[in-house]
Amino acid sequence: MKWRKLNRNLHRDLGYFFVGLTIIYSVSGIALNHLHHWNPDLKTEEYEGVLEQQYNFLEDRDAAVQRAIEEIDVAYPVKSTSLQRNGNIKVFLDVGDNSTGSIVIDPDDHDYRVSILKQRFLLREMNLMHRNNLKQIWTWVSDIYALGLIILAITGMIILRGKFGFKRYGVWLVTAGIVIPVIIFIIYT
Repeated sequence: MKWRKLNRNLHRDLGYFFVGLTIIYSVSGIALNHLHHWNPDLKTEEYEGVLEQQYNFLEDRDAAVQRAIEEIDVAYPVKSTSLQRNGNIKVFLDVGDNSTGSIVIDPDDHDYRVSILKQRFLLREMNLMHRNNLKQIWTWVSDIYALGLIILAITGMIILRGKFGFKRYGVWLVTAGIVIPVIIFIIYT
């Protein structure tokens, strides 16, 4: 078999094989690039309000909390409560699925803040893979993927011949693809 045909077949087969990982790393990479705009792992539901009724949290905190929760109309069961140093009552909710929820009630002002954090479906799992939080075997999978990308880059550069081959056309794009990140790195460091 000629080396050009072997190169083309290798490039094609690796390209097909790594489509799933490429999509995972690309989508989660875009999400992780914007951590300053949002939390790609969790979606937050926050709202606040004022309790219409007055509750005596000092006498029977659990019963008062339960009545306040019913007024607030939160659908999640209470895991526990705590009295904070500033006198507020913090209610921890059982949201399920490694998600968290809490309500902070100010007994003096009768206002409350609800904060529920739920895991984003699929995007959280992609981010765990991208950040290598899974460790163990995933380290090997990501290393093999990285080597596969190197092979794809090299085989892709030499796949075409002639007018649009590497020597006449591709070398300029490869050079630009190397120079642009170097310039950005120099400017911002």
